[in-house]
Parts: sequence; structure tokens; C-alpha cells
Amino acid sequence: MESLFLIFVILLERKSVESAVSVRLVNGGSRCAGTVEVHHDGQWGTVDGYGSGDSGWDMLDAAVVCKELGCGAALSASGDAHFGMGSGHIITYNVRCKGSEYALRYCSSENWRHYYSSHSSDAGVICSDRLRLVNGGSPCAGRVEVFRNGQWGTVNGFGSGDDGWDMLDASVVCKELGCGAALSASGDAHFGEGSGPVVTWNVRCRGSESTLRDCLSQPWGGGYSWPHSYDAGVICSGGNPPKLVNGDSRCVGRVELYYYDTWRTVCGETLNMEMAGYICNYLGCGFAVSVSSNARFGEGSGPVVGRPDCGHGQDGGIFCSDPLQKAIISLKTDSPFFVGGESAQISCSGNYPGSIFSLYIDGKFLISRTTQENIHTSNFTLSDFSAGNYTCKYTTHIDGREFTSPESERVGIYLWDPLQKAKISLKPDSRVFVRGESAEISCSGNYPGSNFSLYRDDAFIISQPAPENNNTVTFILSEISAANYTCKYTTQIDGRVFTSIASDRMGITVRANWTWKHITGLAAGIVASLMIIVLLLGISEYKKGKQKSSSGERNVPTGGGPEPSNVTYATVRKVPRSVPPMNADIIYANLMLGNRIENGHENGENDGPIYATVRV
Repeated sequence: MESLFLIFVILLERKSVESAVSVRLVNGGSRCAGTVEVHHDGQWGTVDGYGSGDSGWDMLDAAVVCKELGCGAALSASGDAHFGMGSGHIITYNVRCKGSEYALRYCSSENWRHYYSSHSSDAGVICSDRLRLVNGGSPCAGRVEVFRNGQWGTVNGFGSGDDGWDMLDASVVCKELGCGAALSASGDAHFGEGSGPVVTWNVRCRGSESTLRDCLSQPWGGGYSWPHSYDAGVICSGGNPPKLVNGDSRCVGRVELYYYDTWRTVCGETLNMEMAGYICNYLGCGFAVSVSSNARFGEGSGPVVGRPDCGHGQDGGIFCSDPLQKAIISLKTDSPFFVGGESAQISCSGNYPGSIFSLYIDGKFLISRTTQENIHTSNFTLSDFSAGNYTCKYTTHIDGREFTSPESERVGIYLWDPLQKAKISLKPDSRVFVRGESAEISCSGNYPGSNFSLYRDDAFIISQPAPENNNTVTFILSEISAANYTCKYTTQIDGRVFTSIASDRMGITVRANWTWKHITGLAAGIVASLMIIVLLLGISEYKKGKQKSSSGERNVPTGGGPEPSNVTYATVRKVPRSVPPMNADIIYANLMLGNRIENGHENGENDGPIYATVRV
């Protein structure tokens, strides 16, 4: 029985030794750097780091080793025997730590035993050795502690400006720990008061140093009597950039930091405007507008970075300005060239819907317009505008504050003279043509090199380009047709096509063609007509002469007294009514003497000559 008890005590002591010292780093030059070796079944062996992703040796695994050794934060993890190949057995492989474990033995892995394998993939770690962050819920956040004279001590952050603990000092700490960028620096024991000595104070880093030890400060020692109420603290961004979640944009929401494969929230009491400003700037979101606590954007999960007593009910959030991006200006047409009388559409856009957009010409305000809440582009339609350089910008309100975007690039607009109404002309300058004749119709405008088109009764006939230095085109029509002719022209300006107003209508009449046969026939007709007229006149004169000779009477005036010299005397003979008058003179005489003739019949007088004076 005593022997069994002795064996149990020996095994218990052996197990206690393994638990006390179960991991070490060798061949790295210090106890906090080198090849990882673990103690198992009375022997030291290595850890195989072969693989990638979760299967390979990574920073989460290294962080647990550094934590277990009290060596601060993990700075690097390697799986290729970086510090040389070990000896003995391979104890385990496929290690999958979460980063929250306190010893490597508690991480998921293959069974710990003695494996026979190559040491070419032995895992290695480099820890910060002399620097760590504690009590912050993450290896990259907490109270700053440095290792000096065999023990951990704090850094005094009292003071302001260059004399106090600031972001330059914090950035060097984050750099040395491989924890990304500094997000916060505090000098008021924000992560609780430490114990042990205050190692140094009045730290004055420039930000370019590689380690905190390289910064100017009071000598590192352990005899300072500063109280721990001024212990310095740091929050770093971690391996990935921070993010804001559950907000209405990427620049608003709950703050989460990524440490060793885990997203962690930030305590609202830890989050201040300075830290918020650095996070906003880091995310490219401008500057901090406000911070919030009490889980305004909902409660997160996982560890909480900040005070140890902070829970998810106090998760902090940030409103960043999401800097108003530079306004973008554009034209609806890709060409900056316009013709007088045209309208132009200028668009201005930004990254904040519902903003007030303003348009400027040559630096002078022109017009403004407010977009709807879900629209981030405003369109300005200008019907009467001038040539010049156009710009735009926009204004928005965030949490009661007004912000204005940077001004857009300049867009130059060039204005050309409008295309004048086309002018049409004819050569020869006559609107009447004989069928079969040719004609020259000219069309002109105010843009040389244009393409001119001719229309007949609004139907297209032909088009012809003008030379580059000429603004007139002549259309030669071999046979003109009767119609109303018009023309117009088109021109290209910077790839855009413009068309003029059609010219006035020019009416052209076309008559039948007079050949020699037609002319000869017309001449013959005229000659025949003249001969007939002459013949009739000759017959008339002949009859007059015959009447005078047959009467044998002399001309006696019907009235007394001398007669004017322009009076011609003629003998008129009354003839029976049954005989039709033969010439105009008799008709005229009958008309003039009608009453006398009628009276003669009434009196029964004989039909005899009647003498009368006839005026010609």
C-alpha cells in the first residue's frame, strides 16, 4: 500500500512539474523567442507547424505561447524551423488555438505523444519579451507594462503635450507588439492600477522608433515613487482594420477590433473623441462627429476591449463624418461643346443622399437644389447658359452639424454660334424653266465644311459636303422639275451632329418645250391671220369705192355753216330693211339716222338717197 502511495506521489509531482514548465522557446537568443518545445512524458519535443490557415502554426498559437511564458504579445509565428531544426520527437501538430487559452496544452490539436517526423516544420515564436498590454481584454489593448530587472512594471503617463503619454508613444508600443495602429493613448490608469515598480516616466517618442526602449524618457529603473493612478494605457487596432457595424453606413456604428482571429467590441467608457477620431481617420471616414455608449448600435459578442468590468451593454459606437467625398461633376453629353439655343444638363453627385447641391460658374454661385433622402445626385438643366468653367459642391447635416464637401473638378463648357437658317438661291435667277433645262441651286450656311441636303416638296433629293473653307454648296440639276425646293445643312462639333433650320421654299415652274416645229407653226398661223385681216380690209375699201361711184351725187353737208377740218363727208344710202347691211359704215349710218328713216317710212316717202355727215 505504501508503495502504491509512493508511486502516486511520484506521478503527481511529475505531473506538477509538467504543468509548471510545459513549454519553452529555444535557440532564439532569449527566453521569449525561438523554437517552441513542449514537455511530455518526461521528454522535450517540438511542435510541427506545417500547413496553412487553421491547420498551420499561426499568430493565435504564438499568442498563447507568449502569454503562457509571460513574454507579452506575440510578434511573429513561423512553421518552417526558422530557429533551426529541433531534436527528439514531434509532440503534436495541427494546433488550433483561439487566442483566449492560457496555455498551449488547452488548445485544440492532435494528441500529445511521441511522433516520428521531420523537424523541417518546427514551429517558432517571437514574443515582445520586454513589453505587454494587460487588463484590456486583448493582447493589443490594456495597461502598458515593461519587463525590467526580473519583474514587470508600469509606465507613468502623467502630464500633457510632449510631457504626457500621447499617441506617438502609443504608436510605438503598438508597432513593437505587432498590433497595428494606435487608436487610443491614456495616462490615467484607464485599465486599472498596476503593481510593482514604475519603470519610467516622461516618455517622448517621435513615432519612428521600433521599440519603446528607443524613445526618450527618464532613465529606466525601479525606484520611482509615482502612484499607479497615472499608469499609461494603449488600444491598438489589432491585426485587421477596425470596423463599425450596425450603422447606416460604413462610417457609423458599433466599434469592433480584430485581435487574434476574434472580433471584439470596445467599452463605451473607454471610447472617447480622441480614440474615435483616430478610428475615423484610420477608416478613411474623416473625423469623429460623436461617440456613444450603452450599446446604441446593439450588443456585440466576444470579449470586450476596455475596462475589465465592462460588458456588452456598454458597447461603444462612433459617428464619423464619412468625409464628404469630393463632389463629382459631369455633363449628360460627353462633349463640352454646345451650340447657342441648346440646353445642357449638368450632374453633381456625392456620397451623402439628401444633400444640398450647388452649381458654380467661374467661381460664382449659380443655382442650388436639394435631393431626396435616398438620392445622392442632383441634375441641373440649363436652358440659357454661358460658356465658362463649371464646378459644384454639396452640403449635408450630420448629428446637427453642417459639413460641406470639397469642390468638384472644373468642367469647361464652350458655346458655339447657332446654325443659321439655310439660304437657298437659283441660277439662272428665274423661277420659270422650259422642260428639259438644267439649273444650279445653291445652299449656304454659317459653318464651313458642313453637309448640305436638297429637298423637293420636302422629299430628300441629294446631299453634298462643302469644302472645309467653304460654307456654300451648289447642286447642278440636269433637268429641273416643277416643285417647291428647300435645303438645310448639318455639321459636327466635337463629335456631336447639329442640323440647321430648313431654308425658305423656292417655287419653280416648268413649261412645255418649244421646238422649231412649234415655232414654225406659230409663225405660219400669225402670217395667215394677218393675210385674212388685209383681205377683209381690202374688200371693205372696195365696197366703199363702189358705193361712191354709183351714187353720182356730190357730198352736201346736212347742216349749215362751215365744218371743222377734221370732218369727213360720206354719202349714205338708205336701203330696204330686207337687205342686210354689208359693211360697218352702213350699220353705223343706220344707227345714226335711225329716227329719220323711221320717220320717212311713216310719211310714205320714197326710198331714195339720204345724205348725212359722218364723223370718222
